[in-house]
Amino acid sequence: MARISIYGTVLPEDNDLLLGTDVQGGNATKNFLIGEISALTISNYLKTISWKFITQTSNVGKSSMFFPAGLGDGTLFTDITSIVVNTTMFNDTNSLPFLEYLKSDTISLFNRSDLGSFGVYKLDDVQPYANTGGADTLYLLSLTSIEGAGSIAQSGLYGLQSEPLNSASDKTEVFTQTTPAVTWVINHSLLKFPSVTVVDTAKTTVIGSVAYNSNSKITLTFSAAFAGEAYLN
Repeated sequence: MARISIYGTVLPEDNDLLLGTDVQGGNATKNFLIGEISALTISNYLKTISWKFITQTSNVGKSSMFFPAGLGDGTLFTDITSIVVNTTMFNDTNSLPFLEYLKSDTISLFNRSDLGSFGVYKLDDVQPYANTGGADTLYLLSLTSIEGAGSIAQSGLYGLQSEPLNSASDKTEVFTQTTPAVTWVINHSLLKFPSVTVVDTAKTTVIGSVAYNSNSKITLTFSAAFAGEAYLN
């Protein structure tokens, strides 16, 4: 048999073969596709930094997430208000410190294989899940939806990360008051206490009082009724 050192080198392709031992098949010698080895390596890595969405609430494995009521395959991302995650990841690392660090931040939950399917939320709270069945690694994430596209799918792998560049602090909204009124009540999705500029239908700035009822609602009061727009920043 020729020495290995005399063979030339080429860039591997998916259909190239490697010789190896099939441990699960009685240590038989087998050929392995480079493409399959690559896919397995990537899949195992993603499991360490992602959660697999499941529809059952029992026998929850590592790196899994599910809805408290179970089921939910095909739920729109914009309709998700809470989800349970197993904080023990595929490689036995603990994701809880990361999740607690993200609490109160704007986060995204996205499909690892379809970036057109995602949700953006405010992570309101991270609490131990009451119905754990004895598992103390399950935690309930309470969410306020901001925006999203697509739906969550059974067995999909989902990443979760902070969204500092697209957080509510960088966004604006325009409120239109079509009917003349002295008091304007504005519900918004900025999740902050925004600055407010008001104009009438002639685009003239109007000064009034601003009451911040919450980080998603404000009330504007003026000396006379008029219609116009409020710019929230």
